[in-house]
Parts: sequence; structure tokens; C-alpha cells
Amino acid sequence: MSPARTIAINLDNPLRDMPGAVLLAPALCARGFRAVLVPVNILADGWSADPDLFLLNYHRPVNDYQVRRILDQGLPFAILDTEGAPYQLDH
Repeated sequence: MSPARTIAINLDNPLRDMPGAVLLAPALCARGFRAVLVPVNILADGWSADPDLFLLNYHRPVNDYQVRRILDQGLPFAILDTEGAPYQLDH
């Protein structure tokens, strides 16, 4: 059996984002993934979890440095926008 693929779930604001992440993580685990919750202020530590995918909760100019860092390292990521505003990636 191959090891579970790891998804690092970004928590920008734990008070606001934790309830949704606590629902999302077990749903991912039930589908064979390993879910790791990573607060935004230690997002770099997500690399230590060796994730197969970074799941960011938004992308705006204010966190573009994080997305660029992920892109520069060739790491896969997805955005599940929990803040509700459409934003186009121009990378």
C-alpha cells in the first residue's frame, strides 16, 4: 500500500478558518489523504510535512509572496477561496 498523499491546509485566521478546516480534514482523510493544518504565520513549516499539495484559503496581493515561493519551488497548490472574492492568477 502506498503512503497517503499529504495536503497542507493553510489557516490564515484560525478563529475564522478552523471550523471549516476541522470539517475538511477528516473528509480528506476518509478519501485516503493525510491532512495537515498549517497556520499562515508558519506556512514555511508546511514544507517539513512534505506535502503533495498546498491548499491555500485565498490568493490576493497581500499573500502573493507565499504563492510565488510555492511556485518557485515547483510545488503543487490549489486555492479554495474561503473569503469569497474572485481573483485571477496571472503567473
